[in-house]
Order: sequence, then structure tokens, then C-alpha cells
Amino acid sequence: MARLPNTFHPATYPEQLRAEMPSKTSVEFRAALRRVRTESVPEGIYAEDLIAKIELISDRDLREEALDYFERGSYFERTNPWVDILGAMFDLTPEDIDYWWMQ
Repeated sequence: MARLPNTFHPATYPEQLRAEMPSKTSVEFRAALRRVRTESVPEGIYAEDLIAKIELISDRDLREEALDYFERGSYFERTNPWVDILGAMFDLTPEDIDYWWMQ
């Protein structure tokens, strides 16, 4: 009996799932942020909250990149590093973001 190759790699499985998650338009992304509910974010994340966190980034170039991504992005991909970086600013884990992303 032939053996099937092992295609399940626990270390990369979450990344594979994230790559398959649907993109969000700017409107969908902002609406989803407002629905985030965790112990550290009891009332959702509003644009002004996110911008205030971004303004705390000390590196000017990174701060501008984050602002550009959030304020001017027309769609958002779960695999974009800024999604996890901005989530971490609100003490959200990648798993928290995955759950929120699919709501």
C-alpha cells in the first residue's frame, strides 16, 4: 500500500489558513474592527483608536507606512504583516485576529 505524503505541517498550517481567508474592503475592515471584543478591547476598535496607537510608533517611516495602510488601503489581506502588528498594539494574538477576521 502506497503512503500518502504528509501534507500537514503544524508550524505552517495557521499561515496556510490565513492565506485562504478572504480579503476585506476598507469598509468591511473598519466594520469588523468595531466588532472586536476581547478582555483588552471590550468595546471594539474605532478608527481614532487605531490612529492613536499608530501615532505612538517612534520610527517616522514605519508610522507613515502604517497610516498609509490603514487610511488609504482599499482592501486588506489577513497575511499582510500590518494586520498582526496593529493587532498586537491592542494585545490581540494572531488567533484572536483569525477569529475576528472570519466574523
